[in-house]
Amino acid sequence: MTRRILPFLAVLALGFPAFSLDWGGSLEDDSSTNLPLSKLSAGSAVQTETFRLWAIQKFGSSASLLAKANVSDALSFTFPRSVSNAVTADLDAFVWSSGGLAVGRTTFRDFGSTVLNTTLDGIQYSFGAHGVDFNLAAGSSALIFKSGSTVVISEADLNERTVAEDWRKASTLFAPKRAMAYLEASFTTLLPGQTFQVAEAAQFDLRTDNIAKNGGTHSHFTPGGPTAPVHMSYTGLGVSGRLSGPFYWDLWSYLGLGTSLTPTGPYAQKGFDPVTKQPIPELMQVWKTSYIVNGIGNMDLTLLLPSLNDTIVNLGIMVGSWDPDGISPDQNLPTKPQGDKPSLYTGYFGISRTGSALIFNPQPTNLVITQLLYSFKPLGRSKSDWANLQMATNCFIFVRPTTGPIAEAGLDPSSSGLYLGTELDVSFLWRPASDWGASFGFGFLAPSKAMTRGNELRFQASLNLSF
Repeated sequence: MTRRILPFLAVLALGFPAFSLDWGGSLEDDSSTNLPLSKLSAGSAVQTETFRLWAIQKFGSSASLLAKANVSDALSFTFPRSVSNAVTADLDAFVWSSGGLAVGRTTFRDFGSTVLNTTLDGIQYSFGAHGVDFNLAAGSSALIFKSGSTVVISEADLNERTVAEDWRKASTLFAPKRAMAYLEASFTTLLPGQTFQVAEAAQFDLRTDNIAKNGGTHSHFTPGGPTAPVHMSYTGLGVSGRLSGPFYWDLWSYLGLGTSLTPTGPYAQKGFDPVTKQPIPELMQVWKTSYIVNGIGNMDLTLLLPSLNDTIVNLGIMVGSWDPDGISPDQNLPTKPQGDKPSLYTGYFGISRTGSALIFNPQPTNLVITQLLYSFKPLGRSKSDWANLQMATNCFIFVRPTTGPIAEAGLDPSSSGLYLGTELDVSFLWRPASDWGASFGFGFLAPSKAMTRGNELRFQASLNLSF
């Protein structure tokens, strides 16, 4: 065996100069503080140190192997004296690529970066034909750590994320087991300066532990029972490009169709018959197939003025569908109380969670989110390193189309108000050199009377050193 291995190693060593290995890393220090102005003693702070390492090995002129990993240590303070510590580690990427083919762990993203935007293990292939650019992808979240995944589809998924990762318990480490598939076609020659996109994203629930079955029984009074599986497909249409001069637009929407299970029928607690003196067993509900139809739409209007200190102005509006039963498909109810027919669930939920505000980040279920961004380099004409300083101001306005629930805590269930609040975020980003940079930001949330939370402040600062 040794005689066979040594010649192989010799050939590999002789050929190694034909390959190129590059590597590097970064150390990030992030600090954030949340302050409810009505009760400063209820504030909190988080100090996070993250070490990232990456390496890329090139093979010839077109193939490469990329690996990215990180270790993070987060120290959390809840005023006045509660302290907790969480250490996480993850393999962010491990992907072999050649031409338009990528195999391994990498980011999967739809053209709107909202329905699907997460890390998966799988395969992606991009190619062009007859003026159309195609992107095909398939992957799984089964081996992705929760800290590196944004997949949250049901209430059960959200509850699992509240359980801290524990290296001694494998069940606490990984994201929900789901398979995803994505197909996208981009047409760039139909109209000058415009790109039309058609996409199909699908998600298949692979969970097997504590999962409800069609026709199985459900206890209305026992928490922690089986949860409903959710299978979804999303069909997307989009168009983007230049409108006129420095004005651009980006318009897209997705229609979601899927299936789940809903507990149906009458229910009653177990009791005791006073006549026969015999116990009465609990009356159980029955799981039945239910259907899902939801949607989301988004429009962005952007003004780009690079000659004016790299000025960017963007107005965006996002609208998500709603359902009176709840914010996730496993909260769906029958068409009438204790009825035998599941209702149609229409609330929006994507494969991945989304959000860009500093404080208030509800998912776009039963929401109209309006965002106004103004970004520029105030010292862009300077000859010093301060020319790289970038300032951005974001204003978010949150309105719900109906008086139903939203996917965020703090809503007064008795309120009929539709306007929920406004948030203003200001951030500064400065990177004077390629190997280090810093940022600082603060946000102010002013909720309406429809919310039970008061005014809040958040401060955030970070320092990044690369090597």
